[in-house]
Amino acid sequence: MIADLALGTYRCGAFPEAAVRAAASGAQWVDTAPNYATGRAQDLLAPALAAHPSLRIATKAGYFTAATGADAVDAGVLTEDQAAAGYSLAADYVRWQTGRNRAQLGRERLDLVLLHNPERAHPGDRAALHAAMRDAFVVLEAEAAAGNVAGYGVATWAGLEEEAFTVGQLLALATEAAGGWHHLVAVQLPVVLVQAGVVALVDGDVVGAVFA
Repeated sequence: MIADLALGTYRCGAFPEAAVRAAASGAQWVDTAPNYATGRAQDLLAPALAAHPSLRIATKAGYFTAATGADAVDAGVLTEDQAAAGYSLAADYVRWQTGRNRAQLGRERLDLVLLHNPERAHPGDRAALHAAMRDAFVVLEAEAAAGNVAGYGVATWAGLEEEAFTVGQLLALATEAAGGWHHLVAVQLPVVLVQAGVVALVDGDVVGAVFA
């Protein structure tokens, strides 16, 4: 495996400057999420992405700020109770958030959309979790068919270790959602000195893995 450096923006202190420096250093990817920087991350990254169109972007759906939750309620994609949770994998929300990500990042097509810690959706209830993930995958398959998304996946801190799902189950859910060939292309995992063992949980069937 040959590693490609990427810019991760979780707790990043200077988004535009970091993106410009990353591009100048040869990085090919920027990873972000709509809840980073109290909901401002994607707007802050947009100018640098416009100036460096070769940078590929990975973003997420799942966590959201209170302000984004209020907007989702106004848009009719979340109830007030759902918005109060600060997290959702509801199909209508994932569709809406994917469009919002595109608008905020200034991209007609997102290179990668990740379900953000999906194990958070239904802790302890794997059947409900897998159903919610499959429904979200259906939305992302439709977004891929429409040319709005190149691929999708999951970003998980603990889903594999806690056995909320396996790589094989992710692939099966994506196949079911797509009715065949799918656009599931990445699993993003935390690879740090105290959690390096998580790499061993990714088996040979996964199409691609992104480590951050």
